[in-house]
Amino acid sequence: VLNGVETVCVDFQKGSYPIQANFQELGSRRTLGVGSGGVAVLAAMSESERETALRLVRPRLARYPLITDSLLRDRVDAAIRNGHAVLLDVVVEHMGGIAVAVLAPNGRPLAALSIAALSDRIQSREAELAASLKKEAAAIGARLAEQDWGPTASVGL
Repeated sequence: VLNGVETVCVDFQKGSYPIQANFQELGSRRTLGVGSGGVAVLAAMSESERETALRLVRPRLARYPLITDSLLRDRVDAAIRNGHAVLLDVVVEHMGGIAVAVLAPNGRPLAALSIAALSDRIQSREAELAASLKKEAAAIGARLAEQDWGPTASVGL
């Protein structure tokens, strides 16, 4: 769930594959851009909001030397084109994620759904995983719209 320039993990499901991506847990926070979920959220923001968020997160990204401004902008641009974000081998070698933004009824990003796994498992099934995530995000968005729920103000950027 989006909280300022971070995402907060509010649900977590472990898969059955023997090698697990164990770098998220309930309540953990990630700076936008550190993980596929944050990239998906950035891609779903308006351009002005995205630029503000990128400016605010830049100092925090120093802890992740592989996440350069150029790489992050490239991944955000790809997410805008493809409708889903992929970030591989950047935070943890051989691991990565694929994600889509969950939109509030007003079209603003509210959260992200993501799958973390070995990079080669994501690459080999990217289209299938993206389609599943998009379907679930759309269902959540529709449910929020039915409940006439959603923030109407900006996310505080």
